[in-house]
Order: sequence, then structure tokens, then C-alpha cells
Amino acid sequence: MTIALRRLYEIVEASPLAKKIWVVDSYAAGHQTVQRMARELGSVTNLEIATIEGLARSRALPALAAGGLTYASRGETYWIVFSLMRSVATASWSGYVPPALVAPGVADRFHRALTELREAGVSSEDIAIEAFEQRAKGEYIRGLYSAYEQSLAQHRIVDFAGLSRLAAPARTDAATLFLLDGGVRLSEVGRAMLERLAGDRGALRIEPEPDFLAPESDFPIDAVDWFRALGPLAESKEALRRAAASGVPWDDCELLLSDYAGYVPALYGLCRRFDIPATFAGGLPIGYSELGKAALGYLDWLASGYRADALAGAMKLGGVRPPEDAEFRRSDAIRLLESSGIGWGRERYVLLTSNPYERDTDRVAAEWLDRLIRRWLLPVPAKASDWSAADVADGLAAFLADCRPPAAAADASVVAAVAELREQLGRWAADRIGAADALAVVRRRLTGCAVEADSSPQPGKLHVASIEQGGLSGRRFSIALGMSEEHWSASVRQDPVLLDDERARLSDALETSGSRALREREARGRRLGSIRGRVVFGYSSLRLAEDAESSPAYELLQLYRAARGEPEADFETLDAAIGEPSGWVGAGGFAADLEDGMTRALQTPDRMLRDGAAEVFRLFPSLAAGAAAVAARKEPIVGPYDGLVPSLAQAAAEGDGADGASPIRSFSASKLETYAKCPLLFFYQEVLGVRPKEIVEYDRTRWLDAMQRGQLLHDIFCEYMSETAKQGGHDRGRLEGICERKLLEAAARVPPPSPHIYAKECDAVRKDVAVFWRMESRRESKPRWFELELHKDEGSFALELADGFRLSLRGYVDRIDEVGDHRYKIIDYKTGQPKYYDEGAFYAGGTQIQHALYALAVEQWLRRTGADPEARVTEAAYAFPTERGLGEEVSRPQEGRRDDTVALLRRTLEAIRGGLFPPTDKPELCRRCDYAAVCGSHAEWKKHARAFPENRDRLAPLLEVNGSV
Repeated sequence: MTIALRRLYEIVEASPLAKKIWVVDSYAAGHQTVQRMARELGSVTNLEIATIEGLARSRALPALAAGGLTYASRGETYWIVFSLMRSVATASWSGYVPPALVAPGVADRFHRALTELREAGVSSEDIAIEAFEQRAKGEYIRGLYSAYEQSLAQHRIVDFAGLSRLAAPARTDAATLFLLDGGVRLSEVGRAMLERLAGDRGALRIEPEPDFLAPESDFPIDAVDWFRALGPLAESKEALRRAAASGVPWDDCELLLSDYAGYVPALYGLCRRFDIPATFAGGLPIGYSELGKAALGYLDWLASGYRADALAGAMKLGGVRPPEDAEFRRSDAIRLLESSGIGWGRERYVLLTSNPYERDTDRVAAEWLDRLIRRWLLPVPAKASDWSAADVADGLAAFLADCRPPAAAADASVVAAVAELREQLGRWAADRIGAADALAVVRRRLTGCAVEADSSPQPGKLHVASIEQGGLSGRRFSIALGMSEEHWSASVRQDPVLLDDERARLSDALETSGSRALREREARGRRLGSIRGRVVFGYSSLRLAEDAESSPAYELLQLYRAARGEPEADFETLDAAIGEPSGWVGAGGFAADLEDGMTRALQTPDRMLRDGAAEVFRLFPSLAAGAAAVAARKEPIVGPYDGLVPSLAQAAAEGDGADGASPIRSFSASKLETYAKCPLLFFYQEVLGVRPKEIVEYDRTRWLDAMQRGQLLHDIFCEYMSETAKQGGHDRGRLEGICERKLLEAAARVPPPSPHIYAKECDAVRKDVAVFWRMESRRESKPRWFELELHKDEGSFALELADGFRLSLRGYVDRIDEVGDHRYKIIDYKTGQPKYYDEGAFYAGGTQIQHALYALAVEQWLRRTGADPEARVTEAAYAFPTERGLGEEVSRPQEGRRDDTVALLRRTLEAIRGGLFPPTDKPELCRRCDYAAVCGSHAEWKKHARAFPENRDRLAPLLEVNGSV
């Protein structure tokens, strides 16, 4: 039982029938105190809990309604100050803070200063410019204050200070007893309000609880313990260890934090990890809710210049889902967005619907995404300078409306906070302030919101509160964290708008930084004085960010002196008494988790670690399997950990010997070449179906990526050659006209980031087209077919090879020229460099098989379709019609190589059907591989494995493929 609580109860009991109004700092503190009083002393009747603002506002409602006035809270008057600071460019006093320099944080500082002046009873007329160190500053504050007062009068708005003349005492005040919590700090205006409301009887002040170190305090000094830890995270974990080991139920424990914002993330994470039910008096940052993360993700999207990856992240966090009857999944839509090529820029989202889609489900998903994004962008003007904070809030509300319904109280808090913010901004922040400031305003307000706030302790749950909010619950076991000097000492930094000397000259009612710090420190001491039962104090002896030691607060030394009866003890004595600091892994006592238990089991008496690999592997079989895999991969023998899949070989043995027994239903030239380069890469992509995300890199210096640019050139070449074949001759003007038209079409599909980048890349394309012209003007063959699709729709082309051996093929042939009677040449355009295509390497170890494969396929296609029943493909060429390719052409004669090609294909399929997928023997290829993070050093460990005698038989088909020249 606390001294102040007993005094309050005596007064309440003395007047059981009278109405009693108890004025406190917050309703939560009042309710906790009443509950504790009823639990420890007895029932309480006719006691109303009120704050001075709530009381004054309720008493002013009739006058507000009669006068047609609107009340604006402190949060709402901020917008008036912000708007005035941005719109006073022509005022004579506006030079001190030009509107261009007014940011939300700057406006917040001036709003606080004006609020303090107003609640101290200082009007704009009372402000003497001579009180300020700079005349320009004094003129600015007086001018801004005067404009604020005029704005209130013009718009018939009443702020807190204005309630004093409207809040009338009730008729029953003579029978009402007003009680004031002595710990409440009332401003000059607040004091006058309370005197007006309380009438002649006045308000009876209940003296606050003494400081916990004061001689008259009943703080249980004899039941105190302390510890220190290596950082706030270790300190938080040690606190939970001690609470769990105390034997006290969770709902009889309370954690008090000197730095709530700094400690609560660690405690929240630990409580989730250990499944400890807990309430958090000050709540959690909005980012601890999934919808809160999604809301911040939406703002990040706007701030990033509409980056597609930022939007995809926000959609995932928000759980944005397609309609229940949709034929596509959310993951399909997200994949479409990430691979759309948008990258960034609001105007580039046209790519969602302008891109060609082979599948109807992709097209429907793109249209659904397009509708959503248009709805989310509708409130936000296209021109950044036209944005208001209200616009951003409207867009955010539209986005959250399409997110999943709130599944938890935290998510519901986010929705409610955004709705309240939207209503507030719609009333007070509709001015066009530009994108950067509008986003800053909304983000500042949003991040200031808390979720999962339970100001009152709940049954069955540990309660976590700041020292200012806690200490009232009366729980039997309390732990105060952050008892270091840096956290316990209140800040004495001066207000940059109203310096201490300026405050002293303006009014005695304005609090200076020193008096504020002293008041806050005293308030903490009094709140700790309310604690009873067992108490533990902890602090971090190490500041991890600075890698520096931290000292305990002076109050902790005083506490030690009183508890031990050693008035002469110093910090060195305290340090020795506390002992070794606790780390993430506890040194003794209760084991909070497996890490604590394992580490203690593996420690020697002198605190050295034993070799505990066997014990770790026993407890974690997956780690044991991983260690075995790494060890096997380092061995020269190729085995199951190196991409050998016996189950595929068994399936192939039970098949019919055709490619139907392969794990791949159809092949392309690129797939076969990938297998020859790195079978393990092929396994990841084609057998497991694991692929990296196709996310466009954010790059404002580039218009088209390599794939888009290559496709553009192919389209230009294909259309020109098709027209040339129809009209029977070359025409450079026609080629250049097609080039310009295709460039415009590409710009419509993919808006360029800037005119300069667009012009630069267009010139590069024109130069490539000029190289193509020079190549074609010298060519003697006759072009016949372009962009030939060997397969049809979702099917494949059945390529017959030999003795019933067939291959299901999918692919496009860029161009087929006629070089003589029934003789043809295949041409494949490449936008890279010819140095990788050696004239002497026909197959290049199976990594260049496209020319030979397409030669067989085109020959069969021409004969089957009747285009030329006697067709023979005698040559295949890789053409490089760009500046990088220097207009070169690498030709591969096909006559006399059919049997070699069939043999190579047969051995390739045999290796695939046999489940042979070892890593490449050329580790240098891994530097450019998307799967390098998965493989690690696998290729380096096995680079000599193919030459090892014991691997030759099992890898024979693959070795033959790689040995083909």
C-alpha cells in the first residue's frame, strides 16, 4: 500500500455520497490506481476520473455549440501553424524562417513553442521582441503567433487555452469534490481552468508518493536486487529469465523501462520467441503490425518514384489478394509485377497491360493489377508539386482497403489510425505542399501511432511500461531496466525555438530545460516509490553502438548504500557487488531457452567451451545432414550430394527409351546448352523449377534493358526483311522508317526516364541498324522465312532423329534464307560479341548446339509442311548486326554433321535421364550465375572430379557431351 493511495482512499471514504472528480495525467493511470485501491483497501464509490482537458471540454460543449465554435486539439492546431508558416511569404516578419525551409519537423518545434506560450497565458501582444537574442526571431514568433490567433478567430476555432473562458462550472459544483493528483503538472491556463471548474471550494491536492529513496518512502529497499548486462538485448533477456525463475505468475510481474522506445522492440521479440503473454502500455511501433508494415511500404512506394519492387513488397505485407473466383493466385500477380519491366516511374505502369502475354491468366492478372494500382493512385496528383498530405492519406486508405481484413488488434489499430489521420488531414492539411513534404507529414504522423497498446495491465499477462506509465499496478514482482546514467538522466537540451534565457524574460510560467529535467527525474523517483513487493534493477554496462562502457545511475548507488547499510560505498563497491555482467547466454540460474542450456552444458568449469559438435548435431539433425553434405562435396568422388539423382535413372530405365522418360517434357536449344555448361544449373531450373525473381533493377540512367533492346532490334530486322522479301529489293529509307516507328512504339510501351536517355539510346539503336544495313546490302542469299515458330501454341515440334529416337522441341528461328535449289541457310541474330563463337568449335562441348539442332528441325519442318519436300539445310550462322558485334558472322556448315549431332543429342538426353547433374568444372562461370548463393564453393570443390578415374563410368554420357567439338 502506498502513502498517496492511502491518503486518497481516506478522503474518498470520508465523503461516500458526494461526487468526487479526481484529476489525473491520464485515464489509464487513474484506472490503475482505482483498481489497486479497490483491491488493497476496499471498494470505491462516486469517484470520477478525469483529465483537465477532458473535463474542460465537456463543460464547454454547450458554449461551443451555442457559438458555432469548433474545438481543435493540440494535434489539430499543428496544421494551422504548419499552414501559416508555409503561406506567410509576403509578411514583413517572414524572413527568419522562409516558407521554402519549413519542414514538418520545423513546424512541430514552432507549434510547441506557441502552445507553451498560449498555455502560459502569454498572448502575442505580451511578447517583447527585446526578450529574444535575435530581433528577427522575435519578430517572426510574434508575427506567427498573431497570425495564429487571427486564424483561430476567423475560422471560429477554439484551442485548449481558449476553453478557459467557455468551461463553466456545473450547477452541482457545490456538492462536488475536486481532487488533484499532486504529480500532475498544470500549465498556467490549466490551473486557472481547474480553479474555475472547482469553484470556491477549490481542488484538494493529493500529495504524490515520495521519491523511492526518500526517508519517508515505504519503498521495499530490503527486497531489492540488481544486475548488469552486455547491451539492452542481453539485459532484456536476463530480466525475463529472472521473472520466469521467480515463481511469480506473469500477471503479477511488471517491467519498467527508463527508455521505452529503446527497450520495447527487444522485449517484444523475446516475448514472442518464448511465448510469454504480455501487454505493452505504450504500445509498439506501427511497423510491428503486418498492416502497419504494408502502410509504410505504400509510402515507400510513393517516395521511391513508384518502384515496382517497393509496391510488390507492400502488396505482400498487406496480403492483397485477387477475387476468390480468380483463376490466378496472388503469387502469380506479384511475379507479373516484378517481371513486368516497369522498374520505376508512374507512367511506366502501362507496361502491365501493354505487354504481350501468352497465357490468358497472365493477361487477366495484369488487368486486375492495373485496376488496383489506378485506384491507389487516383487520390494522388500526377504532378508532384500538387500533392497535399490529405491526398497521400486518401491514397493510403485506398490501398489498405484492398489489403486483407485486420486479423489482429494491431492491424485494426492501423486501420483506425489511418482513418483518423485521413479525417484530420482532410480538415486541416488540404494545402498543396509538394510530394516530399506531404509524404513526410503522413509518415511522421503514422510512425507516431502505436499498436497493441494496453495501458492497463491484463490478467494472465506480463505488463511492460515506461517508468512514467508504470509502477501503479501493485504487482508483487517488478524489474526496472535501463538504470544507467545515460538513460536515467533526463535531457537538459534547450528548446531551439525558445531558449531558457528567452523563456525567463517572457514569463515565469514557462518551464526551462533545467527545471523540466529536474521535474522528470523527480517524477520517475516518485513513480518507483509506488512499487511494493520484490524489485530488481538492471542496466547495460556496455553501449554496443559506441563499443564503450556505461555507468550505473547515481540512484542505483544510493539504493545500494541504503539496502546494504553502507553509506560510504562507491561505484567500485557497487561494481564488485553486482558481479559479472549477463550476456545473451545466461551464466547461471534459470535457462530461458535451448541456447542457455546448451551453452552451460558445453562449458568447462573455467568457462571455456568444449567441442560440442556431436551434441549440437544430435539436437539438430538438419545441421548434421548439412555438415555431411559439405564434407561429401569436398571429396573427389561424385555422389548424391553432387547432383546425382538415382531416382531419375530408375524412372528412365522403366520408360520407353524416348524423351518421354525424361523429367523434361520438351526441350529448347537454350535448355540443352545450359545442361552442357552446368548440369546442376539445369537441375535447379528445369527439374526443380527453382528460378530467381525477375525484378528490374532500379536504374534511371537506362531506358531499355538488354532483353528489351534485343527484342526491339529483332522486331526491326524481322519487319524489314519481311517487307524486303515481298517487294523484292532492299531500301534503306524503308529500313530507317521502320526503325523510327519501332522506337516510338517502344517508348509508348516503356516510357523512357528522360529525353536525354531516350535520345542517347535511340542513336545507339540507329547505329546498330546501320551495321545491319551494311551486312544485308552485301548478302547474296534470298530471305524466305522470319521468326519461324517450330512449335504450335502450347505444344512442341516432334524432331525425329534416328531409330525411333525423337526430341520434343520448342523454339523460334530468327531467319531462313535460300542459298540454292532446295538448299537453305539458318541465320540467328545475336546482340552480343562474336568472340564466344570460335569458328573451330562446332559444338563447343555441347554449349553451342542451337545451329545444329535448328538445322535438323528446319529441314524436317520444310519437308513436313510441304514448303520444300526436298529441302536441305546446308549452313547455319550466328550474325552480329550491331556495333558490339562489328557486323561479323560466324558460319557453321551442316553437311556431313547430322550423325554427330544426333549422337550428341542422344548422349545429352541419356545423361539427363540418368540423373547426372554435377556442377560445372569451370568455377569461373559461377561469378555470373544467379544460383551462386545456393551452390557456394561447390564447383570449386569438384572442378577436377571429372578427371578422377572412379567418376568416369558414372559420368560417361556427360563426359562425351562435354568432349564434343
